[in-house]
Amino acid sequence: EVMEQTFQSRVADLQHENETLRRESQSVFQEDEDLQQTQQAAEAMKNQLRYAAADKEKAVKTLREVQEKLETATKYNTHLQEELLSCREQFLQEKVASSVMNKLNLQLQEST
Repeated sequence: EVMEQTFQSRVADLQHENETLRRESQSVFQEDEDLQQTQQAAEAMKNQLRYAAADKEKAVKTLREVQEKLETATKYNTHLQEELLSCREQFLQEKVASSVMNKLNLQLQEST
C-alpha cells in the first residue's frame, strides 16, 4: 500500500506538473500571437510612414513648381506694369502734344 500511495502521489505530481506546463504553453502561445500582432501593426505603421514621406516629397515638389511659376508670373507682371507705365507716359505726352497742336491751330486760324 505504501507503494500505491507513492505511485498515486507521483501521478498527482505529474498531473499537476502537466497542468502547469499546459498553462505556461498557452501563455507562451498567447505572447507569440500578441508579438505577431504587434509586429504587423508596426509594419503597417512603417508603410504608412513611407506613404506619408512619398506624399510629402510630392507636395514639396509641387510647392517648388508653384513657387517657380509664381516667380515667373511676378516677373512678367512687373514687366507688364513697366510697359503700362511707359504707354501711359507716352499717351500723356501725345495728349499734351495734341493739345498744344490744337492751340497752335486755333491761334493760326485766329491770326488769319
